[in-house]
Amino acid sequence: MFSNGSQSKYLPSSLKSLVYMTLNGVNIKDQEHSESQACLTVCETIIVNSKKRSCKTKSGQSRHSGCREPCLSLYVGLFLHSSTRSKTLIEKMYQMGISTSYDRIIEIEYWLTRSLCERYREDGCVAPACLRKGLFSVGALDNLDS
Repeated sequence: MFSNGSQSKYLPSSLKSLVYMTLNGVNIKDQEHSESQACLTVCETIIVNSKKRSCKTKSGQSRHSGCREPCLSLYVGLFLHSSTRSKTLIEKMYQMGISTSYDRIIEIEYWLTRSLCERYREDGCVAPACLRKGLFSVGALDNLDS
């Protein structure tokens, strides 16, 4: 789901320690623990739902702010939208503090679409985004219907 260390990198170690001790209890022998996925998920959920005064949105202050948007809430929102296209489901998960809002998901998808279109214009051809610039390719195949 996530690359190694991508979640843990942005989470405060004090929060990870608190959640780890809450989930697993206090154990002196296990001081140097590796965070479980459950621990990281709880930490990200706490961060996305915590209120921070310096983060303001257009409508004032919000619990769910783009300036501290962990990858988990983005992942859940994008996954739900790509799977179901249900605005109601995404908004329900947003209200529960699990996902990013539907409007933010649409904004991210629009940004991704624009950046891909700009890349295609720069390259002068339409090619998969996974191809790297400067890498010589002999050929590419697709399942085109004739």
